[in-house]
Amino acid sequence: VSQSQRAPGGGERRDMGWARQQKQIVVATFSLIREREDYSEEELKENSMTLALLQQRLQTQVNTVAERIRRRGTAMADPRLQKMTDYLEAAAGYMQPAEEFLAEVEPSKALPDEKSALQNLLRSEALFTEVEVAMSDSSSGGEGSLEDMVDLVDLELDRTKNQYETFQAGRR
Repeated sequence: VSQSQRAPGGGERRDMGWARQQKQIVVATFSLIREREDYSEEELKENSMTLALLQQRLQTQVNTVAERIRRRGTAMADPRLQKMTDYLEAAAGYMQPAEEFLAEVEPSKALPDEKSALQNLLRSEALFTEVEVAMSDSSSGGEGSLEDMVDLVDLELDRTKNQYETFQAGRR
């Protein structure tokens, strides 16, 4: 699955992918709740723990990018970046209790927090796209901090993609 798409004007638009990953966790949790009776106690626990691990990894990725953006001061340069970072931090805040409920094999308690995390990730990704479009439309040199932020997200996405590829190669 590619993490970039053609943007208007022929450039590449990045897909951060976090909302997609969170949506997959929401769907899997919903399925686990719906099909709970079909699983043995051990299977239920194993599936819930797997979802908890996925939620924890995603939370770490989102927190890392939000912290790096804040540390660089990039978020202060543009109100959209500030708001995007706020949404990332809010999403990570919802992911924490969701992960804990999943670890306790309480998927029905995790679902509302998972959905709230998804909403915040969708908002963040929409702002990221808006910033990218503004960068591609801008011909002035005053977009350096925006470019830094986009490069920062790209770096984190490449690192995450490489970890995933390494994990997949190890499973073969």
